[in-house]
Order: sequence, then structure tokens, then C-alpha cells
Amino acid sequence: MFELAGFDESGVDVTVTRDMLSMRAERATARNDGRIWHHREHAPARLARTILLPDHLDTGDVAMKLENGLLTVRISKAAGRTRRSRPKRLHS
Repeated sequence: MFELAGFDESGVDVTVTRDMLSMRAERATARNDGRIWHHREHAPARLARTILLPDHLDTGDVAMKLENGLLTVRISKAAGRTRRSRPKRLHS
């Protein structure tokens, strides 16, 4: 999940490749209309995030939803692939 308060869908771009999820978002300046602003809740902004994905995901099956300022990205696990856990040992 990414918190994107004040951003709308047209300013958000999500790209999923084999091992990376990249998200870019831009919130444009509000129209001035000749008024003087003393305070704005959401200033113009740009942000970008990149996340390295584990290799057991099916990046062809991605669902995204932007609702109430939260971007949720869901990626399914690849069929037949499981995450392997490695045993950890304490050395004394």
C-alpha cells in the first residue's frame, strides 16, 4: 500500500516488471482563479518509489486500486512456485 492523499488516478503511474514494482505520482497545482491562498492542505508534489519483488510472484496478474488516498497493489503468487525458507542456525 502507498499513501497518496490528494492524488487522483490520472497522476499515478504504476509499472510492474519481472522483479520490480515502480510507482510514480504527481499532484498538480490547484487552479488559482485570481484568489490568494493563505493555506493549502495539499501542495503540488511528485514522488517515486521502487520496490524489489520476490521471484515467486506472477507479475502478469496484478490488481491495483486507488481509493480514499490509498493505492493498493496486489500481485498473485506464481503457480507451482513457493517461497523456500532456509533454516537458520545460531553459532556459539
